[in-house]
Amino acid sequence: MQKTTERKLSLTPALIALILILVIFGAFYLKRLKKEGNDLEQKLEQANKEKQNETLQIPLISAEDTSKAIRNEKFQLIDIREHDEFVLKHIEASINIPLSHLEEKMHILSKSKTIILIDRQDTSKGRILTQHLTEEGLDVNYLEGGILNYSNSDYDLVTIGNPLIQSDLLKVTSFTAKELIDQVMNGSRLKFVDTRPAVDYALDHLEGSINIPLEKIERKKEKLPIRTFAVFDKDPIRSFQASVRLYDMNIIGVYNCKETFQDIKNTINNLGKEEEGEEVKQEEEAKTNETK
Repeated sequence: MQKTTERKLSLTPALIALILILVIFGAFYLKRLKKEGNDLEQKLEQANKEKQNETLQIPLISAEDTSKAIRNEKFQLIDIREHDEFVLKHIEASINIPLSHLEEKMHILSKSKTIILIDRQDTSKGRILTQHLTEEGLDVNYLEGGILNYSNSDYDLVTIGNPLIQSDLLKVTSFTAKELIDQVMNGSRLKFVDTRPAVDYALDHLEGSINIPLEKIERKKEKLPIRTFAVFDKDPIRSFQASVRLYDMNIIGVYNCKETFQDIKNTINNLGKEEEGEEVKQEEEAKTNETK
């Protein structure tokens, strides 16, 4: 009897181990089945969305035709992505009205132009919105494939301009305030574009400079000088960003002042002093030579 009891006791650890193995295996198997079920659900949901998109008949416009519509008075480009995403990269002259704010900004949508609706990519929400606006009586085309397809088709986008990114640095030709003023003094017909806010320009500005605030530089492209010009601001990062955006807009002959508006003013104010100092120096040298 004692031997039988000992045998049962010795089998107990093995039995417990077997049960644990079965439990762990069962849990793993159930988790795998659940994951496969979720994957299947996602695939079915995606297939359903694609089917809905196919059956939803809306006017589409290609990336090529969208690029031709830029600054065409017959079109209005509306980007419905969130503002943070829009600022990083967008199609030139497009207007940002995030989908989340569209209802309160419906008055911005033109009733006399063809609206091109720009999304990040082709989505069911974007297509449904296009259909809804069309039913409201607006002439709306949906950018096929969204801005990702537009970019992948090698059409230019206007970027924010980051001085820490090498590709943006290569877009900009920068000079100090003194180097720019020296060019003017040596006969260059260089123009100056002040990208500070209008209120700052009104308080003080360089004579002959043009004020086009950074935030409006795309909309006021036609007011830019025809020949070579320099961009400056109270903040050198802003002037750098303006220079990058102008490059992205295919504007050539742009110099960036890597110093501030105040630095330019100080450089101009010091010109007379430098000339006086040079004259005094020459007089002193002449007197020294006469003495010898």
